[in-house]
Amino acid sequence: MTTDDSDAFDVISQALDAWSRGDIEEAERSFKSATSPYRKTGEGLDFALGRYGAWLLDQGRLDDAVSVLDEAMRMDSDLPAIWADYLSILATRHDVVAMIETFDRLPPSVALTAKLVNWLLPYVGSSVRSGDLEFAELLCRTIRDEARKRRDWDGAWIATGEHGEVLERMGRIDEAMTEWQVAFDAGSNDARTATRLSLTLDRAKRYDEAASVIRKALERELPAATEETFRKRLARLEHRAHPGSPKRDVPSFSVRVGEGYASLVMQQRLTPPIRDLVVVDETAYCLGYAKDVGVLTRVNLSTGVAAPRNEVPALDTIQVSPGGWGIGTRRSGRVGEGRPFVAFLDPECHVCATAELPDAISEVSQGRNRWYVGCRNGRLYAFGLTGEPLWEWVTPGADPAPDNPYLRPCPYYVAATEELVVISTMGDIYAIALDGALQWSLKVPDQGPFTMTRPMRGPLSNPEAWNALGVRPGASDEEVRHAYRILALATHPDRHPEDPASSERFCVIQSAYEAILASAHTPGVQGSITFTIDTLTLVSTLVAVGDTILVGSSDGVLSMLDSKGEVRGRRVLGRSGMKLALDSKGVLVAAFCDGALSFFDGTSIVNAAEVEQFPTSLTPWREDILCVHGATARVFNRTGRDVWSIDFAKRISGLSVSDRYLICGAGALVVFERA
Repeated sequence: MTTDDSDAFDVISQALDAWSRGDIEEAERSFKSATSPYRKTGEGLDFALGRYGAWLLDQGRLDDAVSVLDEAMRMDSDLPAIWADYLSILATRHDVVAMIETFDRLPPSVALTAKLVNWLLPYVGSSVRSGDLEFAELLCRTIRDEARKRRDWDGAWIATGEHGEVLERMGRIDEAMTEWQVAFDAGSNDARTATRLSLTLDRAKRYDEAASVIRKALERELPAATEETFRKRLARLEHRAHPGSPKRDVPSFSVRVGEGYASLVMQQRLTPPIRDLVVVDETAYCLGYAKDVGVLTRVNLSTGVAAPRNEVPALDTIQVSPGGWGIGTRRSGRVGEGRPFVAFLDPECHVCATAELPDAISEVSQGRNRWYVGCRNGRLYAFGLTGEPLWEWVTPGADPAPDNPYLRPCPYYVAATEELVVISTMGDIYAIALDGALQWSLKVPDQGPFTMTRPMRGPLSNPEAWNALGVRPGASDEEVRHAYRILALATHPDRHPEDPASSERFCVIQSAYEAILASAHTPGVQGSITFTIDTLTLVSTLVAVGDTILVGSSDGVLSMLDSKGEVRGRRVLGRSGMKLALDSKGVLVAAFCDGALSFFDGTSIVNAAEVEQFPTSLTPWREDILCVHGATARVFNRTGRDVWSIDFAKRISGLSVSDRYLICGAGALVVFERA
């Protein structure tokens, strides 16, 4: 960025600051003066115009805003906010035709993933909220018809569902019913359409028709929360048809893949719903809270019997030791603000002590007869099981506190063994003894300075690596990852048990993938080095088990350390953070990084599966891997195949596995047994 660019950006910043302060004259003067230097080079002009147009829109000066935003749009700006602001003005003016035309003008980089429904339907909702139902109906109907013309059937179903709801609000219920019914009969999988249609039929006491709609809807894979609601409504309808029949609970989940993989053993709906779950032996500790009071319920998993509930403080999370002692945390307030606290629980779940901390809690870990609590004030606090303070350790560089509390070194990740506790802050790792003394420290192992290689990365010194994956030298990271995932599955020995050479082919694929990943960080690669950046490599995961410490870096390096901090080995898994899965003995069996779930046998990767979203947890279940994200749990076998997939109506707040059972807290307490 040149000096003029920097000055212009500073002026834009001043304009935005004046906007936030409500200084109208200063804001307009700064916006106008900032656009001039941008016009000289053209670089960043659309950004300046976009911010100026947004301010004009905020001031209600629609004509001026249109003029400024239109200039940015004529430059084919790829800033979505500019186009969205322009559309909002057209919606205010009820110019539906211009809204469609503007959507069709989106630049290719934006239009590539843009959907008509996603861009325009929000203006239907804002019109409904303002009471402008006539325009909402016109816009919704237009979007529906345009989606049909473009053969975007999913978009047409969504618009139809909302159009019917607008008609219902206008008192045109018969038209709404016809709209929903025609779309549903044509195969609509829109949750709103099925919900409103079945509910309206139910209210009209047309119970058989409502039940028929629900049964058909349950065959169309709607969101799990919608399906749970439908199952409850269907159970009520069936009970009305057969008044003497006993009422039954309905599953709080929907199986998507592998119906026979596991069966439901128990489901209990607790009040309040489960916020966190811990399982110790055969007891499930279910934490919830309502009206600022925490409720802790212990359920015996072998009998299904719940012990009397205990009232505790309104906690967010709990941990329980093998002996039944527990710790709960309340993470109140942002970093640098608030006064979070911890509560210590005895084996009967009574609060035996509490402690208030001076800043947000980062992570809690259990060691030998003690709890370790990381705090964003830079301290690691050690407590006994009953809550007595033992010592505190100060992270180097934590004092004095920086102006930005998020930049303060602190025990961000905390992992404990019987002999020590390990913490990480930024890219530093520290090991602390049981008495609070520092044992050793080191920088997170990484891939070194990052070399900018795209699009100029040249071939490796051994071009066979590119050939092995079937990609051109200099291919993008995504192309390399995609090729690796396909070939790893295709060449895996488990899929070719009759071919003794398959193991060798798989090893070639794995070696080629790692070589290409490391190529951008290897000095002297011909044609690939233009300049390097000393990136800040952070710890992305930290696990300590026995005498082994596993460290994942933000640039995709997995390092195995011993209890003395010596590096036993390292693997390059990708270019970003990772999630690890360890078995009951602390052995690494799988790792997720860059969209790939890799399976380990010892220190070797033996297979991989493609997983789109970063998992919230990875857990071994026998020889398989349970991958959880949000309200979805998926099980992959060692060949990388998705053998079981289940969606819950609520987010999965905790889980535990044994050889036979999976225990989930997802609104309800649910237990599955492996077939």
